[in-house]
Amino acid sequence: MRSLAKYFYEIIKKEYNDWLNSTSGNGIPGRLILKEFDTRLVGEILVNISESGDFPIVEIGSPDGFVIAVEDHEHYQNIGVEKYTFADLAHERNREGNFFCLMFIAEIKPTLEQVSGIDQSTVFELTELKRWVELAKNQQQDGQAFVNEYIEELARFVSELTNSKWSNRPFIEIDKINAFIEGVIKATIKDGLFYDALGKSCINLGGINRLSDFLPLKTSGSAYRRIFRGIVTKTLLKDIEFWRAIHKNKEVELDEIKDNLNSIRESDTDFNEFCETVDKYFEAYYQGNRIDEKIQRDELQNNFDCLNPYGSVLQAKNVKPKFYLGEETISFFADNDISLSEDFTELLGLVDKPAQKPDINELRKFYFIYSKDISESSKLDKAWLKEITNSKANVCNDLIEGVLGVLSKSLLLKDIGDDIVELSLAKDRTRRSLERKNWYALNYFNNEYKDLEGFWSSFGDNFKVKFGKAFNDEFASSVDRKNRKYGDGKAANELHFRIIRRSQEDETPIDSWELKWVFNPLGFESSKYLDYAKVSSRKGFFHRHSLSLDPLFIKRSENTPTINNIHMFLAVSTSMKKGAVVRKLDKESTLFFDLLSELQSHKYVNSEEFDFIQASYKSFTIEWLNSIEELLQHPICGSFTKLEQALEVLLDSINSLNINKEKSNELVYELISAHTINITENSNYSVYLPWSPFSLLAQFKRNSMLNNIAKQYKERTLSIANKSDGVLAKLFKEILENNGKSFYLKKTKENTFEDLVSTKSNSGYFEFGKLSTSKNAISDSEIKSVINATALKFLETYPNERHHLQILCIGLFSYQHLLAVYDELLKISDNHEEELSISLAFNCNDRGALDSIYQTVCESFDSAKVDSNITIKIVSNINEVEDGEIDLIYNFDPLFSHNKIATVPPKYIEREFEGLNWEFCSSRKVPSDPVSRKTQFSMNNHIQDSTGKLFHSAFMKSNNLDENSSFCREVSQTGLKGEISKGLNKCNWLVIYDFLLSKETLSACSNEETVNNRRVLRYIQGEGSKRSLAIITDKETQYITKNLNTDLRSWQLVHPDKVPALVEEIFTLSNSFSSDTLLRSVGNGNFSHDLVGTAGAASLLEAIYKRQDKVSPIFWVHLDDYLTWFKSSIEDDAFKSIGRTVNYISDLLGIYISKGEDGTAAINLIISESKLTKGSEEQSTKSCKQIKSTVDLIASMLSSSQDLDFEYWLNKFYEFIVGHFKFVPNEFEFEDLISLDKSKVKINVSGVSVVFHYDNAYMETTSDPVYDSKHLLQLKVSTDDTKSIFDSILDHGKTVKLFNDYQFTPLKLNRKNQDFLTDDYSEKASKTLSTESDVSTNIDASLEKNVENVPETDNSAESTESTESTESTESIQSANNVKDPISHDSDALQLIRTCVDFLETNTSQEVIKELDISTIKANIRKIFGHANLPSNFADTLVTPNSIVIKLHGDVNLNPSKVMKLKDNFLSVVGLSLRQVYPAPGIMVLVFNREKRETVYFGKLVNSTLISRMKTITQDFNNKIMLGQDEYSENGVFFKLDGASPHALIGGQTKSGKSILMNNMIIDLLMTNSPSNLHLRLFDPKQVEFAAYSNTPHLAHPVVLDKEDAVLRLKELESLMNERYRNLMSLGLKDFEAYNRKFPNDRMAREVVFFDELADWILDNDFKAEAKDIIVRLSSKGRAAGVHLVLATQRPSADVVFPLLRANLDTKIALKVDRDQNSEIILGESGAENLLGYGHGIVKTEGETHAIQVGFTEPHIFDELVELVITYWSDRSDNPSTTLDSSLKLHSD
Repeated sequence: MRSLAKYFYEIIKKEYNDWLNSTSGNGIPGRLILKEFDTRLVGEILVNISESGDFPIVEIGSPDGFVIAVEDHEHYQNIGVEKYTFADLAHERNREGNFFCLMFIAEIKPTLEQVSGIDQSTVFELTELKRWVELAKNQQQDGQAFVNEYIEELARFVSELTNSKWSNRPFIEIDKINAFIEGVIKATIKDGLFYDALGKSCINLGGINRLSDFLPLKTSGSAYRRIFRGIVTKTLLKDIEFWRAIHKNKEVELDEIKDNLNSIRESDTDFNEFCETVDKYFEAYYQGNRIDEKIQRDELQNNFDCLNPYGSVLQAKNVKPKFYLGEETISFFADNDISLSEDFTELLGLVDKPAQKPDINELRKFYFIYSKDISESSKLDKAWLKEITNSKANVCNDLIEGVLGVLSKSLLLKDIGDDIVELSLAKDRTRRSLERKNWYALNYFNNEYKDLEGFWSSFGDNFKVKFGKAFNDEFASSVDRKNRKYGDGKAANELHFRIIRRSQEDETPIDSWELKWVFNPLGFESSKYLDYAKVSSRKGFFHRHSLSLDPLFIKRSENTPTINNIHMFLAVSTSMKKGAVVRKLDKESTLFFDLLSELQSHKYVNSEEFDFIQASYKSFTIEWLNSIEELLQHPICGSFTKLEQALEVLLDSINSLNINKEKSNELVYELISAHTINITENSNYSVYLPWSPFSLLAQFKRNSMLNNIAKQYKERTLSIANKSDGVLAKLFKEILENNGKSFYLKKTKENTFEDLVSTKSNSGYFEFGKLSTSKNAISDSEIKSVINATALKFLETYPNERHHLQILCIGLFSYQHLLAVYDELLKISDNHEEELSISLAFNCNDRGALDSIYQTVCESFDSAKVDSNITIKIVSNINEVEDGEIDLIYNFDPLFSHNKIATVPPKYIEREFEGLNWEFCSSRKVPSDPVSRKTQFSMNNHIQDSTGKLFHSAFMKSNNLDENSSFCREVSQTGLKGEISKGLNKCNWLVIYDFLLSKETLSACSNEETVNNRRVLRYIQGEGSKRSLAIITDKETQYITKNLNTDLRSWQLVHPDKVPALVEEIFTLSNSFSSDTLLRSVGNGNFSHDLVGTAGAASLLEAIYKRQDKVSPIFWVHLDDYLTWFKSSIEDDAFKSIGRTVNYISDLLGIYISKGEDGTAAINLIISESKLTKGSEEQSTKSCKQIKSTVDLIASMLSSSQDLDFEYWLNKFYEFIVGHFKFVPNEFEFEDLISLDKSKVKINVSGVSVVFHYDNAYMETTSDPVYDSKHLLQLKVSTDDTKSIFDSILDHGKTVKLFNDYQFTPLKLNRKNQDFLTDDYSEKASKTLSTESDVSTNIDASLEKNVENVPETDNSAESTESTESTESTESIQSANNVKDPISHDSDALQLIRTCVDFLETNTSQEVIKELDISTIKANIRKIFGHANLPSNFADTLVTPNSIVIKLHGDVNLNPSKVMKLKDNFLSVVGLSLRQVYPAPGIMVLVFNREKRETVYFGKLVNSTLISRMKTITQDFNNKIMLGQDEYSENGVFFKLDGASPHALIGGQTKSGKSILMNNMIIDLLMTNSPSNLHLRLFDPKQVEFAAYSNTPHLAHPVVLDKEDAVLRLKELESLMNERYRNLMSLGLKDFEAYNRKFPNDRMAREVVFFDELADWILDNDFKAEAKDIIVRLSSKGRAAGVHLVLATQRPSADVVFPLLRANLDTKIALKVDRDQNSEIILGESGAENLLGYGHGIVKTEGETHAIQVGFTEPHIFDELVELVITYWSDRSDNPSTTLDSSLKLHSD
């Protein structure tokens, strides 16, 4: 029976039985309709029903029994049963009786709609598919091998394949899907490769054998649907269309197919047979011969997989001849009569020969010489660019920003000596090609970058510009008007540049970077220099300009002006270009002079004052015109200080008048508001024009910063703090974009003002808008980040809400913003594993904006984006929403609707900046007032230069405000309280995203009656000028606390009655850290350790630091929240951190401010990493690495104020202080903070690792330095002290008295004398924030000395750690220091000591010369340099087999590019590259060591002894040592008492398989007494285990033949069953429980070693008898203390059958000959790349390790075996014998 028929048969049977058991005999009939079923399926179901005997089948009309009624319909005409008319069926529908009627209806009729029924599509629901697959699995022999995971995956695959909401899904008959499911199950059982089975079984779906094409689904995670659809579209859909000769929706003619087949034959004769079969198929297809068509189709499907060129049959591929670069170049030069030297001709001849390809620098040299000629052919030029560079071009709108971005990648970070750095035009170097460009772009470039060559050369005399003869700064003006082009196209508005570093000696190119400058033809800058030409000739200074929006262009909802689109505005006149605002005949405003004359006429101003103002004004206008001229001539390097001085004198002369302030204010406002654009339809918008004094001064300040960078570089005094890849480029971009941004107080008609902020600046145009309403104020990417992070976390917390997720967005004012929300939700829906149904609503307080948005949705919404599962509606008033109706409310900038101008704003500070003014990149937030608790946000920088102060004072004075105070807005608490309360009434989670948001604001807005219910689930402080985010709820949060509650009870840190209170305290503390640990803990108990550890560490450290002098208590922030502050990514992804996996950075940053004896303040930073553990040394070691990594990062950024970017990073820590510090009135206020001299501010950094222990009586409280560093400390806290700390958290009056005597010595940063810094910190600039899971695998020796000797414990609460920490390896005698509950040495311990001494004495360890890592790095740089790849080293590691190089990740660095250099590495620098793979934040390169370092077995035994001490002292050991971890000195174990108690070992000849098995056996013999261990050795080779024939551990003699093997296996199975019976009678669950209960009558472990299983299992007789026994032992043995270790050279499916492989869950792969064997052993490839001789991969207990097996000389190993056997034999004969230290080995 097919599984599909079985599935429906079972449904019918269940329905019938349910009716039988409930209503049978009551005269109520049962009915079930099967609607529109496939004919074949109906036939199968009827046969099964009639043959099963489960149903009392009767005729139609019978009063009782089981009636079958099949509709008389043409659809069912081939079914051999009696059929009935519709009238008969209707009669059965209506009559009564004690019968059950099963109806088969071909077409559903209204009369029968009310009858219970099912149709075929029912089976495609995910839960039903799982049932179907389960049934199909159970029908297969050995179906158990198809594990539950595969059932889930196969059901999911079919569910996606048949998803009705996928419009492009293939139509596949249900019979084919049935065959597919059964085919996948069979193939998986046979080969054990599920994803390969999916590909192979595509044949059943009408496709071809797709092999491993579906393997990417294995690691797709949440992107499963997207990846699935992508694969199916490219494979199965095309395969189905192939049989109908359809290509791109068109049928391909037979003649064309034959031509394509001939081309395939010519290209590769290996495909002849394939082509012949395809030819026969399509001959039959086009002739309509369906029989032959099917035969040939089956032939193709069964014999020709996807590796054959199916795609070329319908579409001719590679028809064009291959492009040979060298050949094409020679031909091009010949055609154009360009002569080439013999050397270059020879070079080009080798380009097309991969084995002889010239060095990349030689190719670059050729190209750069002839680039002008080559650029005439765009095709050839592209090919050469691709050949000589591996990196994409840097794209920029501002060439200076782009240039600095390129320089910051390499050249600014290192000394290049006298190498030449050349800036050249890469393309369009001829006049003809340049004239095709948009003339406005060329004109703008010529003027905007007129002194580019001077700027470039200011970096040094070796910086050259080569633009060619055609392109100079007069080019645009030289183009005849009739030849000027004005296109908006992409190509017409871009210029390509190249920066080349050349050797100073011979100008050989060393490196090159491509740079593309893109001009915006729609921006105001396109008209900038048209206007500039008229500004100087126009009379007067006082000009303002008004523009109107173009009603024909703009959409109603998109009426927010922007300087980026001139088409939004009407032209000033019909003869002027849009964007141009200056007319020569513009009349100057006379308001200033009229007002001044009026004041004079009324004698408010005397003639002397009048004349002085007139003279000051004249001087000012002269300097203004001079500054314009200076900037026009030197737009990059120009500097002009007289303009600011003249403006200051003029303003002072006005302000000094003894007149009505209103009048002087008007004069000042006229002056500072000149040269602005105002919009007729929008009063909340203004633009400063590039020639306004404000813009001119801002541009001069920018030039000053640029020239400062160049000067420092030229004088070689430039130092960069954070040299991490991409970081400096991000900083340059940020400061250039924000330079000059401030606020603008715009006068209204009512003589009040609107406060506007600069939302955008470009090329001297400074745009100002209302921050709360301007579309420009919040970006689409910000909106998407907020929606993505919070919505996904909500769905994770409340998975059932996916069926109807209700979202309301408040405060978005544009259609574009609505679209951003919709697009992000669409993306979430597409990628979500389950189908989502979302209701999306919008509301804002501007009804007009709502109407406009609604109209635009109706008119402009892209129908292609419509998802029926996402509905949109506009809500005019939030009160329309029912209480509790919404799941998520997003409230954007709600505080702006409840804010006002601050009444008591803080003062700002004036300061001049010698270098870069990083204040434009810093936060403008103001700390909450400690009394009123009001939160403020400043519109200006807290620290301003003279220019900033000048305009700030003018705007403030002109509006009667305090000129010395910042202009701030503050939150009105009353309105916000109502806003939050109203929002929480309507929703589950309220998400607020606002500039003015702070923890103090949230706290102040909590009513006393709601404070206990309301919880801030998440708070993220916004970086710089970005918004902060909070997630608030007042709903039940038990779902969050339940995991923590359970864990605290199990850890017993406090009395059970105190657990609820401790939970509340911990969550309160966690909120104070701004940590996302709360939300990460949802549904994930592992985060409870983080939550408790950080709370405990903060409490402990506060107690320790209590005696330190502090201005205010320590505050803490959770560093994991703020990774993006220090990342190089420019993308705004600050809020993607919600739900983010933990990165390699410490938990907490503590900050407090102290004052020295001289009263100067110092900033103190405490880095804390906490662990809560039972005794895991791995966790302890990891904690040390984390604090070192984080302290290194901070030290690199804050080491010295001499670094260019020092203040940028210092400002980041200022932001923490502003957001969290409790400022103390009259002692240390906000003004004191910003008044600190940043160049002299003292910074102290300490790193503290805190390791708490629970349930471990052996661990003591200790404090030790880490890595011999005084500023790094590890505190280990005993179980009792841990309890006291958590008691003190509950009892605030209780004092923790721990570590009181320890003196902390911080690392002192930003001191003038930096001599005390170590080499680590002298290289500070190269440090970076690493996100890899392991920063360094080498444990410093100083750390190892402090590792505690901890007995083995059951650490079930933590993640299982199969890799044990390496203990002290100094000597075996260190074991004597362990707190041992047994007072004397055990027999096993004495034996191990003797064996280790023996091995150390008799093993001559080869001394390996230490590798020169610096030379290896230099060689890598050399190869990478030639390939134009970046080589920023992150870490290096030398292992016994490999040299592991970790490089910082780069967009130009990927594994395929690096692997292409494998031959270069070997032939040029002698490095053998084995593997390249990406890891978080890095790219890892693995090279083979030229000479592998031997790992010695004796050393491994010694180093791992302490971790196994607890049981060895009792003469038993459950952990078998396998080898040394490849990437550390830790041992890797096979744990008999662990979760993976049986092992499979696979490997080819000389892979080290025999050595590994012998090591495992001798390790067991040394560490287990014969009473605790019984060995059962099976040796088909008859020599492998001969040495152990006399050991007393043997349960029976070594088995040497198949017959004996079967008997011994049966004997073991019998023993296993007997143990099960004994355990059951005693009420014990397993072997371990028995031995704990009866320690004096222990059961021995039975360990089976079976060498070369293939030698016997391929014998059919042996297999028939032994196979099932081995499987049963592997599935049931663990609980009875039976363990299997099976080894084979042939790990094929017929040797290691799938069910057995599934049970052997410790997989050990040594080197194999091909990837298929690796797949069979490990479930993945990789073992084929191993080096042999003990190099292996171990998968056990969910972890994967690379190992090196330990070696011993064969004759020494034989003697060791004899020593061990003799020792235990003597003990067996004479139990009281003590070990004779002079024990001699027997000799022949």
